[in-house]
Amino acid sequence: MKRRSIAASRGVAPPKKPVRGVPADTEAPPDTAQPPMRVLVMSHMDPRLSRGGAEIAAFQMYQELSSRPNVRAWFLSASGGKLPERLGVRLVQPFGPNEYV
Repeated sequence: MKRRSIAASRGVAPPKKPVRGVPADTEAPPDTAQPPMRVLVMSHMDPRLSRGGAEIAAFQMYQELSSRPNVRAWFLSASGGKLPERLGVRLVQPFGPNEYV
């Protein structure tokens, strides 16, 4: 014997699940302009300096996210001594405006 919910047996539609942050008795707001999602992709090395699998995967993720219209992405990696170093913490942008080593 198939089971049916009480609401279905009475011809009543089951209640809608509430949307988080929206009171249950209100309609969801229409699409509104939202600020772009900001994403920082970090890697222990830059794939243009060291060709490892993790570096390549992280950089490909950065490129994919950067190509999306409502996403602002940055790529941060270490150089591991492959670039000239100075004492202290230093960030350089040898490859692009949103890519830091």
